[in-house]
Amino acid sequence: ILEQYAGEVWGDTVTKTKLINRFKINRVCVLDAWTLYLLAVQGKLNQLEQLDTVYVPHIAVDHLLNEISRRANPPAREALNFMNTCSNIYICSPDFSSQLKVREKVFYDEPASVVALALEKECIAIIGDPYTGNVIKLEALYMEQPKMKRVHPFRDALVLRKGHGKEAD
Repeated sequence: ILEQYAGEVWGDTVTKTKLINRFKINRVCVLDAWTLYLLAVQGKLNQLEQLDTVYVPHIAVDHLLNEISRRANPPAREALNFMNTCSNIYICSPDFSSQLKVREKVFYDEPASVVALALEKECIAIIGDPYTGNVIKLEALYMEQPKMKRVHPFRDALVLRKGHGKEAD
């Protein structure tokens, strides 16, 4: 038996496996339509399967449906098809109290819905919408909340993270 195990190649070390099993890392995020569209254009939608849970607000799905109905946009269609087949993607909307936190500060649109849902789920918000005045206000609102921290831009995207101290890479 020892000779058999000696010949096997293990992907992870024992220490890493112990750490993974001991400390559950919850990889959850909220995405908007622009982020899904950018991932579809780059052919990287399959990377979302590596996450535990991905939330997409109803307003983002509506945005993608408008894109394919008006312009027959192939990346938008690809994003919608992927959402339909991927088991870890959930379409939902933030509850009313989460919406009110955001509606009191900024105009409620798709990026605002993403931030409201991220505040509710206490997870990362990824906004691929161009960096506009409303998105800057949303960033400020997001960072006012306890333990929320800005990480870095993703192309034109605003990536927000629930953090405890240092900024992530």
